[in-house]
Amino acid sequence: MKFKIVHESRGRIRVQVIQNRMTLEQADLLEAYLCTWPAAQQVTVHERTCCAIVRYEGDRQELLTFLSRFSYTSTEIAKNCWTPCPSASPWPAETSLPPVPSCSC
Repeated sequence: MKFKIVHESRGRIRVQVIQNRMTLEQADLLEAYLCTWPAAQQVTVHERTCCAIVRYEGDRQELLTFLSRFSYTSTEIAKNCWTPCPSASPWPAETSLPPVPSCSC
């Protein structure tokens, strides 16, 4: 995968994928793939800007190598990357939103 580093600081990097458009499915696949990297602490992918933000502990070059191996068409990646991510929603799977507090009016 081709990408450019937009911004980085220690333990955080923002890369922009070199492509015209990114679908939600592509963004989900990229996020799931990056979550499989053991040093990833938090991963966010924005489909509108084609950007991925990764907070990590570890070697920067290892992350860039891992990211460069990604391909949307690789069936091996698609099968192996759907694992829970540390940056996933903190709420149970059956509810995507936090409980709404009751009104005391």
